[in-house]
Amino acid sequence: MELRPRFSLHAPENQKHSAMREFTDREEPTKAFMDAVDEKIQERYKVLTYYGVGGIGKSRLLRELDRKLELRDPFIVKTILDFKEEKHRTPGEAMIWLREELKKQHHIKFTSFDLAYIIYWKKLNPQVSMKAKDEALPFLEEGSFIGEVIHQLENVPVAQWFPKTLKFISGIAKYKEILQWWMGNGKAILEQLQDLLPHEIEERLPAYWAADLRAHLASKQAGAVIFIDTYEALWEKSRQQGSFYDKDAWVQELVLQLPEVLWVICGREKIQWAKTNPAWNDELYLEQHLIGALSPVDSDKFLQSCSIHSEEIRKVIIEASHGLPYYLDLMVDTYNILEETHEPQLHEFSRTPQKILDRFLVYLELPEKETLKVLSFTRHWTIELFRHLVTEFHTGFPHTAYTELFRFSFITKETEQQWQMHVMMRTSLQEQVQEQDADLCQQVHAVLFAYYDKKLTKTSGQFKQLYFEEAFYHGKLALTTDDFLSWFLAIGKHLKNSGNFQWLSAHYGKLQMALTEDGHEKLQGAIHQLFGETYLLQGNYEQGVSRYEAALDKYKKVQANPDNAKSLARCSIDLAEISIQLSYYDIAYRQLHEGKNYIADFHGNKDEAYFTVVMMQSVRLGKLNIRFARYEEAMENYRHAIQAGEQAADKLGGVSSIDALTALAYEKLGELTQLFGDSSAVDCYLKAIEYYERALRSEDIQDSIRITANMGLAHKRLAEQYSAVDEPAKKIQSFVRALAIYDAVLEQSPDFVDALEKKGHAAVDYMNLQIELNLFSEAHASFHEAVEAFEKAIELSPKQGGSRNRLASAYRERGKLYMKQGHVEEAIAGLSESLTLSAEVMEKTPDYIYSHNSIGKTHEQLADVYAFSGQADLAEAHYNKASAHYKQMLERAPGLKEAVERTQMLEKKLK
Repeated sequence: MELRPRFSLHAPENQKHSAMREFTDREEPTKAFMDAVDEKIQERYKVLTYYGVGGIGKSRLLRELDRKLELRDPFIVKTILDFKEEKHRTPGEAMIWLREELKKQHHIKFTSFDLAYIIYWKKLNPQVSMKAKDEALPFLEEGSFIGEVIHQLENVPVAQWFPKTLKFISGIAKYKEILQWWMGNGKAILEQLQDLLPHEIEERLPAYWAADLRAHLASKQAGAVIFIDTYEALWEKSRQQGSFYDKDAWVQELVLQLPEVLWVICGREKIQWAKTNPAWNDELYLEQHLIGALSPVDSDKFLQSCSIHSEEIRKVIIEASHGLPYYLDLMVDTYNILEETHEPQLHEFSRTPQKILDRFLVYLELPEKETLKVLSFTRHWTIELFRHLVTEFHTGFPHTAYTELFRFSFITKETEQQWQMHVMMRTSLQEQVQEQDADLCQQVHAVLFAYYDKKLTKTSGQFKQLYFEEAFYHGKLALTTDDFLSWFLAIGKHLKNSGNFQWLSAHYGKLQMALTEDGHEKLQGAIHQLFGETYLLQGNYEQGVSRYEAALDKYKKVQANPDNAKSLARCSIDLAEISIQLSYYDIAYRQLHEGKNYIADFHGNKDEAYFTVVMMQSVRLGKLNIRFARYEEAMENYRHAIQAGEQAADKLGGVSSIDALTALAYEKLGELTQLFGDSSAVDCYLKAIEYYERALRSEDIQDSIRITANMGLAHKRLAEQYSAVDEPAKKIQSFVRALAIYDAVLEQSPDFVDALEKKGHAAVDYMNLQIELNLFSEAHASFHEAVEAFEKAIELSPKQGGSRNRLASAYRERGKLYMKQGHVEEAIAGLSESLTLSAEVMEKTPDYIYSHNSIGKTHEQLADVYAFSGQADLAEAHYNKASAHYKQMLERAPGLKEAVERTQMLEKKLK
C-alpha cells in the first residue's frame, strides 16, 4: 500500500531544577533528530517519534530539540502542538491553533483554510452569527479578505456564497493581491464545499490547511518541522469508544498532506499507523525511538547543574535512581532540604530506589509529611481542596504557605487552578499509608467523595463532569457496595434526565464488580435499567437490549415485592420501544403485552411509577398500531393513556412525569385525528404543549431533556396544522420554535438520537414551507440542516430505520425545490439519489415499515417530473413503480391511509 492523503484540492512558578524539566544531552535522540533534519527530502514523508513511560523526559527533549533547531536555522518554519491541551485534540481546533502560531511566528497566510473553515463553521451553526462576541473566530481580523467575506455574506445561506462572492470580489481594489489565489484555489474551494455536509468538510480541513503551508514553504524555499507532544492524550477520555485507529486518523491525514514537513511526535506508546497502512513499516517514513532512563553521563551532568558538587554523592544518587528522572528529582529535593541545615553527607542518601522515598520523608517536617500523604489520595487538587484536606485531617500545615509545599519537583501545576502529584510519588505514599493506617485510606477517600459529591450537586457549569468523575472514583473506594450503588443510581438518573448520556454510559464498565456481587439484586437491576434507558436514548440498541435483559434477570431474583412488577413492566415496555426502532414489530407487540401482564399482576399502591407504566404502555402500543393502520385501536390506546393521566392527577396532584405522558398522549391523538382531517388536532397539540410546559415548570421534574424534545414535536405538529396561505406567520413561528427547541436539546445532549431525528424531520417540513413561500435560499439551508441531523443519527445508530428513511425523503422533497426553481436535471438527480438512499434502507433495515411507502412517493414524484418534461414513457414507468410499492405497503399495513389515497390518485393519472 502506498502513502497518499485521502483528499486533494484538485480532489509562573518558583524556579526549580528537575530532571524531567532540565534537559541533559540525550545524545542518541538528538543525533536522530539532527540527522532527520539534514537528510530530509522535500517530497518524502518523514515522521520521527520518541516514546516512553510518563516522566522519562520526552516533553523536555522535544522542547530542547526545538531550541537547538532555532539556533541552527532561525528561518525554518516550526511550532509545537501539545495534546495536553484538550481543545487541541480535535482537528478543527488544532489546525486553528497551529494557524495562529504560524501566522504569528512566520507571517503565513492561511486563506484557503480560513475560507474552508468558515463554511464548515457556518454549516455547523446556521443560526449563530460568526461575529458574535462569544464565538471569536480567529480569522475575523478587521481588513482581511476573509473578514470581508463574512461581513458581506453573514446573513446569506452558504449555498449562495459562490455567486455572491463572484459579484463583490472583483470590485474590491484592496484585495487585488489575492486575486491570483482566488482565481487559482478560492473559487474552486467555495464551489467544492457549498454542497458538502459539515463532517465531510471537517475531513478535508487538513488538505486546505496543508495547501496554505505548502504554498508558503514553496515561495520562501523553506523547510518545516512540526512537533507534537503528549500524543497519548488523544485517547484520554475515549480509548474504548469507537475504533482505536480512528482517534488519530486526522493527524495521519495532515502528515500525508505535507511530505515537505518533518514531523516529530512524543508519546507514551509507539505509533500504530502501520496497522492500517503497512507502508508506515518502512523506517524511511516512520522512525520510532524508545526514550529510556538517562545515561550515567547525562545524570551526572544534571546533578552538577543542581550544584551537587560531591562526586561521591552524585555516584550514589545515580546508582540508586537507575537514571529515572523521577528518582533523580527526589534525591535532589532531599539534598536541598539537607542543605538548609548542614552540608549533606554520603550516608544520608539511599542506595536503592525503594528507600529513596523513606529517606526523603525523614527530612520533612511533620506537617509537610502528613499533608503530602493526604494529598496523594487526590488525582489533582485546587487551593480550595488543599485547604479543605488540611482542615479535615488537622495536618498542621499553614493554609497560606502552600507554595512552600508545592516547591517539590514531583508536584506540577497543571492549570492556573490545579496541581498534580507525580503518579510514582502518589503510589508510594498511598502504599505507605496503607501499611501504617489502613483506616486512614478509607477516611481520606470518604472525605474526597463527600467534597466532590457536594460540588456535583451544586454546580451545572463546566466542572460538573470533573466533579462526577472524582466523586465516582473516590466513592467506589470509600463506600459500601449498597451505598455506592444507591449513590450512583441517584446521580445517574439526574445525569440521564439532564442529557449527559455520554458521561453515564462511559461508566458501565467501571461498575462490573459491583454489579455482579451477590445480595444487591434490586439495586443492580435498577442500575442495569438506568443504563438500558441511556443506551436507548443514544440509539445504542444492542447495548440497550443487553442491559434491559440483565435488569429483568435481576428483578426476577428479588423476593416477592409488589413494586417489582412496575419495574418489570417498565423494562418490557422500553424493550418494545427498541424493537420498534429496529423494526422488530412482532417482538414489540409481544413485549408490550408482557408489560401489560406485569401491570395486571400489580396489587400494591397505585403511585406515580404505576401510572407511568400504564400510560407508557398505552402510548407505545398506540404508536405501533398506527404503523399497521389499526387506527381505532390506536385511538383507544391514546384515550386510555389520557384517562389514566386524569386518574393519576386526581390521586397524586400535579406530577411532572404524569403531565409529560399526558402531553405525549395528546400529541399522538392529534397526529391520529390529523390523518383524517379532523380540526380537533389543533386543540390536541395546544393541550400537549400546555401539559409539557407544566411538566417542565414542576419542581419534581424528571427526564427534562426528553420532555423538552417531545415538546418540540408538538410545536412541529402544530405548524403542520396552520395554513401557509392564511396563517403563514403562525406556521413559520411554530417551525422556528420547534427547531430552536431541538437545537437547545442537542447542545446539551449531542448524542440524543431521537432529538436528531426529530430535528431532521422538522427541518424537512420547514423546507417544504419555504419552497411554497418561494424562499429558495432558506429552503436549501433547511435541507442541509436536515441531512446533517439525519446523518449524525445514522452514525450513532446505524440499525435504526427511521433516520435512513427520512434522509431519503429529504432528498425527495428537495426535488420539489429544484422543480420550482426550474432546474429539472437537478430535480431528477436529487430524486435518483433519494432512490439510492432508499435502497440502503431496504438493505440495512429491510423490515422498516414505511420503506415501500417512501419509495412509492419518490417514484411518483419522479414520474411527475418526467411528465412535466414531456417524457411520457418514463413518466408511466415510474407511476407503475410507485403503484407497485404502494401495493406492497398495503400488504404489510392494509388500510394505511396515505398509501390508499396515493394509490387512488395514481389510478387517475394512469387512465
